[in-house]
Amino acid sequence: MCICINCMYVNNCVTYQKVMKQHCSSFIKSQAKFNPSQPIISVNIYYYKKSMEIDWDIIECLSFLDSPARWVKL
Repeated sequence: MCICINCMYVNNCVTYQKVMKQHCSSFIKSQAKFNPSQPIISVNIYYYKKSMEIDWDIIECLSFLDSPARWVKL
């Protein structure tokens, strides 16, 4: 699971918006301006019923500041 949903910068993070774009999500409304320090992105590939699914998650980031359920406020 992406740690960003509990990060203070979730609504303004360039890397998070790139990951959400990979998920084909359209809920991001604003243009991100914050560049996080050393985010680590995990890409998992699953095969399900003869099709491939890709899951992108940010699993580590030096800029992470805990703000539980910050994504709810988006």
